[in-house]
Amino acid sequence: MAGWNGEDDVNNIPDRLWWTLVADRASDGKNTPFWYRRACMYCLKKTNPNGDLNTSKLIANRSLPETVIEYLKRIQAIVWSRKFLVSQSLDKKPEWLFGLGSRYIKEADLVCILFGCSVPVILRKHREDTGASYFEFIGECYIHGRMDGEALACMDEVSIIDGTVEFNIR
Repeated sequence: MAGWNGEDDVNNIPDRLWWTLVADRASDGKNTPFWYRRACMYCLKKTNPNGDLNTSKLIANRSLPETVIEYLKRIQAIVWSRKFLVSQSLDKKPEWLFGLGSRYIKEADLVCILFGCSVPVILRKHREDTGASYFEFIGECYIHGRMDGEALACMDEVSIIDGTVEFNIR
């Protein structure tokens, strides 16, 4: 989903994978340290043949560098009870987006940027017996390349107005 598999060279790890694993933030909420990429590459060499990585087992290994342990703890905090997701953007140039969301997400849920929210959110559409529709808030998410205003930064005013939708959220 992220554009990398265990057979690929770890030196070619896509930014969207290692940034998503830490939600593009350090444990103190500041910008991602430059060495997180190297720590991720180190950890990917430790995956089993199925591509799984036992972060708890690695953290318990006191011979690991402290930076790798810090990175693994950050990954645990971010991915716990979350699922990876892909979503197609509705931009003029559609692209596949990659991220992390609630473990309760389902196919056909919507990734939305709500004015006033600091992060993208997942909404699920429901229909009432009357035919009216409403949306359920499923949770926040991390979408690589669409955080910190990146989603709106590449749009002009007309595109923002055309892409604005009102949601009845319950």
